[in-house]
Amino acid sequence: MEKYKFIKCVSFDSDINLEEFDSILLEDLDNKDIRIIQLKDKIKNNYDTKKLALLLKNLGISKFHFRKGVGYKGIVQRLKFAEFKKNEKKVIFYRMKKEGRRFTIDKNNTLILPMKELKYIYPLILSPEIKEDKVSWNHNYIIYPYEFGEKKPISEEKFKKEAPVLFNYLKAHKEELLNQSSYNSRIQNNKEFYSLIRIGEYTYSSIYLIMRDNTKVISQIIKYIQTDWGEKKIPIFDNHISYLSRINNREITEKEAKKIKEVLSWKETKAIIEGIFDSRSISSRIPIKIERIIDEVSRVNK
Repeated sequence: MEKYKFIKCVSFDSDINLEEFDSILLEDLDNKDIRIIQLKDKIKNNYDTKKLALLLKNLGISKFHFRKGVGYKGIVQRLKFAEFKKNEKKVIFYRMKKEGRRFTIDKNNTLILPMKELKYIYPLILSPEIKEDKVSWNHNYIIYPYEFGEKKPISEEKFKKEAPVLFNYLKAHKEELLNQSSYNSRIQNNKEFYSLIRIGEYTYSSIYLIMRDNTKVISQIIKYIQTDWGEKKIPIFDNHISYLSRINNREITEKEAKKIKEVLSWKETKAIIEGIFDSRSISSRIPIKIERIIDEVSRVNK
């Protein structure tokens, strides 16, 4: 499947030599128009032309299916760790408040949970926490009322029995959650008002390749996270993160994740992807057939 077709490399800069170019022309096959990718650096001095040629030869939608992170009501379902009271077997979380378009910590508003209810609290990774050199998790959490491995939330009856504090907290914000959950119920047939959006088999893995979906292309590999109360859990990803956890109906391997990450980390790859998409919304449908590039690179390196 192709969406973009390479036309040629050109120069719009009168100060550079004919051997150099600063822009790539692509044909957008869906919209029947021309897309211009303006490179940040002059090609001859700052890009690997062999890598660039390989990428342009393999334009198209990758078979690697990146998923979008979960949809949730941030002001209700997102929490920030405050304190672990080990002797009392309780954990205190700050709630969030909205200031303008951003969520900030509300230190005057806390939620205190007994240890047994932490079964339904998972680490939450936000897009800005994906750095060039690491994932810098900032101790955010999400209320996740699902049994491990399931795509449907637990029943209200079970929720009330196993986590009454958490259930009553969410019930007090039912109206807000229903506004968020209407879309969720349509696409996943969930009737529970505390459902999250985009939960499936792909949510559960021992390893993930994650990527920011805005500002710029940055990817990292992440496994389990140690919570502030000492439990090892899988991370849940914010909806501004794209992630890959499965290939061909099986869990991705660390070796595969590293190879894909390597191609995504090439500045030539970043230049093409960031040139095609608006920086505010980088699609999870990678417009390069990365699997072909990995195969070709592997053949050359044998």
